[in-house]
Amino acid sequence: MTANAALNARYRLHALGFEADFLGLGSYGDNDLLTLATSGEPPVARAFIPPVLRPIADLGEPSMRQGVDLGETANVCTGDGATVAFLINGRVFDPDRVDLVTAAGRVGLWEINNHTSMAHPFHIHGTQFQLGSRRM
Repeated sequence: MTANAALNARYRLHALGFEADFLGLGSYGDNDLLTLATSGEPPVARAFIPPVLRPIADLGEPSMRQGVDLGETANVCTGDGATVAFLINGRVFDPDRVDLVTAAGRVGLWEINNHTSMAHPFHIHGTQFQLGSRRM
């Protein structure tokens, strides 16, 4: 990014609102994320970003395949009073139930399909993975 060389100018990075009010998760209003202020000081050196990232070793053929269909259902009564619930492979999400299991060191291929109205219904904690492909 290059900023104008005008002295004492201010530029703002502004995030526009995002309507995500789904299951009471809230919406995000317009927010200023940062302000860039120019001065008469000499610019700092640019950070080096390599043109190519380090290679990642091929994991080989997967020894298992797992389909993960994420869905939602309405007009249900959940334990917390919500009337909409998320589904994992057709079953209502339960944080006390383990739905997907693998073994350390195993190469598996998970095909995840999002059939929900949420932009971000799925993420993984505490493990490493490679994204093989994606379709929007």
